[in-house]
Amino acid sequence: MDISKSLNVFAINLKTVAVALFFSVNLYSFAQSIEQQVVKIKYIALNSGNIEIEWEKLPTPDITHYTISYLKFTGNNPIPSFNPVEGISVNASATPFASFSPDLLAGVDIHNQPVVFAVQAHAGIQKSNSDNENWDSTIVLKASFDSCQGTASLSWNRYDFNMWDYNLLAYRIYLSENNSPYILYRTVYTEQYTIEGLRPNTDYSVFIAAIPDNNSLGADSATSFSIGFNTRMERVPEYIYADFATFSNGNALVQFSVDPLGEISRFNLLRASLVDRVFETIAQLNATNNKISFTDKSDFLSGPYLYSVDAINTCNIIARSSENTASTIILEANITEQGPLLTWNEYIEWPGGVANYIIERRLDNNNYQILQSVVSAPFTDTELKTLTGQGLQSGVCYRITAVEGFPGENSAHTSTTNEVCIEMPLNIRFDFDAFIPGSATGNNSFGPAIDYLPDEFIFEILDRSGRIVYRSTDPLNCRWDGKINNRPAPEGAYMYVLQYSIQGGRKHVIRGSVAVVYP
Repeated sequence: MDISKSLNVFAINLKTVAVALFFSVNLYSFAQSIEQQVVKIKYIALNSGNIEIEWEKLPTPDITHYTISYLKFTGNNPIPSFNPVEGISVNASATPFASFSPDLLAGVDIHNQPVVFAVQAHAGIQKSNSDNENWDSTIVLKASFDSCQGTASLSWNRYDFNMWDYNLLAYRIYLSENNSPYILYRTVYTEQYTIEGLRPNTDYSVFIAAIPDNNSLGADSATSFSIGFNTRMERVPEYIYADFATFSNGNALVQFSVDPLGEISRFNLLRASLVDRVFETIAQLNATNNKISFTDKSDFLSGPYLYSVDAINTCNIIARSSENTASTIILEANITEQGPLLTWNEYIEWPGGVANYIIERRLDNNNYQILQSVVSAPFTDTELKTLTGQGLQSGVCYRITAVEGFPGENSAHTSTTNEVCIEMPLNIRFDFDAFIPGSATGNNSFGPAIDYLPDEFIFEILDRSGRIVYRSTDPLNCRWDGKINNRPAPEGAYMYVLQYSIQGGRKHVIRGSVAVVYP
């Protein structure tokens, strides 16, 4: 036997065994190392309806691909086993990122419950141990909209199932209005927040981002799905404007103009005394043709009154009040030596004020005639004194109309006062107590002189026996010519009786005597 040759063969075989043993040991060490390693998830984001996960590659060689698994939550307790996301495999040479539909998660409603994900690296039949040590959860955002308050209450689960290099610092709320780009709305430190001051009939979208304590956004952050909602509230009228408060047929007629784009249909009408200005609701009204009108049959002499309107939304909350008030004007009249003195309160709160007050007067139950235009109270009707003895009735009535100043392109509104009627003194007088029938002098007949005429009137002459020798019911034609049955009355004393009343009031009686004399 050639010993040297045998030793060489043994050496070769020993070397072969050593090499084989070396590879076996290293293969075992590699397999053991990948099973003990974890794949660090950088973030989980819910974006545009998909689930997005990014992770860090393991430095270990021979990794072929990465897979993703998930477990579900029941309440706060996870189901203990992970389930593979079917069909998701990312080549080790590709970007460590996966985006997939929630439909791949069997039996999971990712919009209503958080889901925990893990990423595994695969090398042959071996895989990393991420299921046990490294996983992150989704953020489930929920929102409830309160149309009465114009608020959206947000709540979400705490994002604490992760292995970031940083701690959780805060949450950021991102808001989009009418499909505009998202903006940072608030940074909060709890898992709930209420957004206030939402505008009506507006589309909003909101999502939540979990922020690490290095205050960065992007890598090492997580986001929820966005939630969209529309603030289906009644559109509040941009304005409620008091047009006027005016007297009509003895009642106060009130009118307001309302923004035609407003959607609120219920309005409260409020009234207050001009003195104390304490408003109370007197009626609930609806707008018709963008106008609110109401006839107030209350005792106007308790006024003057102020009127205001509140728009009441479906939540029974005042959404808007009228920008100004409407006010009644109360007219008063008193008799003075110069004539009737008219006083009234000013109309208030027209934006342009009052241009002028138009004074009207009515005599003998005729139509009103414009007497004068003034800019303020008071006013004395001195002209009335010049009308005495012209056969006018005792009752004279007045009303005043305020005209809105600077109405712009619209017609000016007006406000008319209550009607005030006064009884002028009749001033009934007998100029002499004796007369000469048929004479050429000025005292050839007898009767009363009257400045203003009463409504009811009876004038009678009686002889000494009490027999009526003359009778007239016409205050304009009531003079006795001293004849009885077309014959001259005997000379002597006669009695007269004058009965009258004003506007159906109490009857008044005037008695006296007159002498018939002849030359």
